[in-house]
Amino acid sequence: MVELDKEYDTTANFKKDPTEHLKRLKKAGGILVLSTSGKPAFVVQDARSYERLLQRLQHLETLEALRRSDEDVRAGRVRPFSAVVADLKRLSKDLVGS
Repeated sequence: MVELDKEYDTTANFKKDPTEHLKRLKKAGGILVLSTSGKPAFVVQDARSYERLLQRLQHLETLEALRRSDEDVRAGRVRPFSAVVADLKRLSKDLVGS
């Protein structure tokens, strides 16, 4: 797992003064990892950094789709659009002519 710059605290400390934790988080950005029994249990994240995370994920998903598309082209698993349109026109005429 990739380690990011994180602030760590316990859920007990967070419960004592959640407003102060959230103020610090909003000011600094990033995420706060809350632990229970010494193990990470929750992640609290400001909206701005969460939005950036989602944008990065979307970018990576787009890149993966492009990689798969390129793989399909290289393997010959695609047909030219004009051939598909020609087939559809022929099928349409066959259906209308029936």
